[in-house]
Amino acid sequence: MARWIGSILKGDGFTRQAKRAFDVQTQVQYCHPEYDFSACTICETHGQRPLIIASLKPKNGPLPSFSLRWDPRGNHLNVDIEEASPQVTKLFKEGKQGYRGHRPKMVAEKQFDVNVGMPSQDVFMGRISFKIHENVALDGKIHLSGECIAVLKKDGESRTIK
Repeated sequence: MARWIGSILKGDGFTRQAKRAFDVQTQVQYCHPEYDFSACTICETHGQRPLIIASLKPKNGPLPSFSLRWDPRGNHLNVDIEEASPQVTKLFKEGKQGYRGHRPKMVAEKQFDVNVGMPSQDVFMGRISFKIHENVALDGKIHLSGECIAVLKKDGESRTIK
């Protein structure tokens, strides 16, 4: 069984950790005038903290903040509402009563349409894309006799190991 801790996914015989996002590109279609949107160009995380790609912070007043974070378990982007009551947080996650945006729509690999809103207003609409650097570790034992050749393939590149 796999379990997720922050930016780390641990399962039977493997560990995958999202350490860094880079080449972050945004196309902002709308940002509410009471909010500042900021995306990092290179995002890093340490330990078990989530990998934050971008954020929406209110300029003034009691409005909630939003963090756009990478979810390695689901291999997708999540938007989390912050500085909100537990009831509002639940409504936002479930997309009910005018709250929306917790799970942006994936339109291509690591490219998402983000549409965040609350009952009284649209907060943000745009597209964000990025690349992820992950550390992957495999645990286990292999007993072989003779010569062993392995080919590792990722992102269109391959590497032969003897």
